[in-house]
Amino acid sequence: MENQREDLVVIFAGYKDRMDSFYESNPGLSSRVANHIDFPDYTPDELLQIARLMLEEQQYRLTQEAEQLLLEYIQRRKELPLFANARTITNAIDAARMRHANRMFNSGNR
Repeated sequence: MENQREDLVVIFAGYKDRMDSFYESNPGLSSRVANHIDFPDYTPDELLQIARLMLEEQQYRLTQEAEQLLLEYIQRRKELPLFANARTITNAIDAARMRHANRMFNSGNR
């Protein structure tokens, strides 16, 4: 691998705490990886904006009350383990869409 450094790109991606543990598991690994880039989590307001864009693409929109509730959800969720940044927003929107589809199906509005 050392002989082909100019021809090889390896990317390790993961959450910072887990990547730190990964590097610590093999002391020589960290010194062999030239660049470490840490991307901070999105802020709650940025996550709300991501949710707005995702919903707009799916022809949904949030009321002001729903936006406030989503922002509160984001703030609470960020404090819990296994918070997955924008993926958490995607999962929440997918779950809400599924609940909406089930309500529509069960109400007979087909």
